[in-house]
Amino acid sequence: VVLGAIPGHAIHFATYEAVKSRLGGSHTGTQNSNTEWQQGAADAVAGSCATLMHDGVSTPVDVVKQRMQLYGHTATNSRTILSTASAVLREGGVRAFFVSYPTTVAMNVPVFAIYFATYERVKKWVTPMLRLADDSAFNPWVNSIAGAAAGGIAAACSNPLDVIKTRLQTQVRADGKPEYTGPIDCTKKLLARDGIRGFLKGMSARVIYQAPGAACCWVAYEYVKHVLKSPFFGDFFLDDDDDHDDH
Repeated sequence: VVLGAIPGHAIHFATYEAVKSRLGGSHTGTQNSNTEWQQGAADAVAGSCATLMHDGVSTPVDVVKQRMQLYGHTATNSRTILSTASAVLREGGVRAFFVSYPTTVAMNVPVFAIYFATYERVKKWVTPMLRLADDSAFNPWVNSIAGAAAGGIAAACSNPLDVIKTRLQTQVRADGKPEYTGPIDCTKKLLARDGIRGFLKGMSARVIYQAPGAACCWVAYEYVKHVLKSPFFGDFFLDDDDDHDDH
């Protein structure tokens, strides 16, 4: 998990900030002439671009993680990262690491568009409620509330496709053939077997898990940004235009 999370999140947030700044999203400077709706759209597009980059790194790692968690129940039957990755490679080639990538992207691009846009929007809504003057300044209460709201909404929206992704990544192979040939085949079989409720399994647990995690993630991220924009670090990490902004 750590092996994929560190570079994946670094790429995710770096891409988000770069694209958001380029398109004129929320909290990108006093010279930003975009309307609130245009800023929200820029946040959504930035989140989508960030997700495309992130999933290219996290999907292969996620496949290995899922197979290791199912040790003893699949043909992989491996205990270490390298042995599991080698077994997956022998079993299905490089394609096996990315078999769920289309589904992952189809799920995460719209969901993270909602996720980032919701976070930025809730920040603007919560700030006056807490009688704070600057919605771009670091405040753990604002960041945690906005992060939890974004995480919970994104988790609920993504649950059906997450079920499909998990089925594809953890499918048991019989006679060398996969149970599902792809996302569409998985959807049809799951719908025939469990109906609509099959796509909603685990939603409550997913929301409960994701909301506080997103809150903690955003507080930590915004705090690090706040520290890096301090006088000690600012000259090294920021250009002159960014010195006036906190996000």
